[in-house]
Amino acid sequence: MRKLRLRSFVLLLTVFALVGARVPRPLVAGLVLVFGWEQIALLVPGYLKRFTVAHYVQGLVPHAMPSDGVAAVLQAVLRNNPPAWLCIAALAGIVAVSLWLGVKAVESREYVLDQ
Repeated sequence: MRKLRLRSFVLLLTVFALVGARVPRPLVAGLVLVFGWEQIALLVPGYLKRFTVAHYVQGLVPHAMPSDGVAAVLQAVLRNNPPAWLCIAALAGIVAVSLWLGVKAVESREYVLDQ
């Protein structure tokens, strides 16, 4: 469980590093990503949840998600967990792509130091 938390932390760190490097107001974009997109996409039935990080983390430990509230009941009814190998591959892909895009964003930007 600790390893999964650490891996999830690293994954979200790379995603937020990408958001911070590309978006003019990264705090607002990060909050919209976590509290808006991730939550809404998990509740909408269909394939939309495949574009969230939480779907693949939830696929690794389906029993560890909180089970209180209306959202949890809807998720339990609409649950379709991917296999573990797909979750690991998707999370590794998200980390690699986020890091690569973040590095490219920082390389192409010109930073001016105020002295």
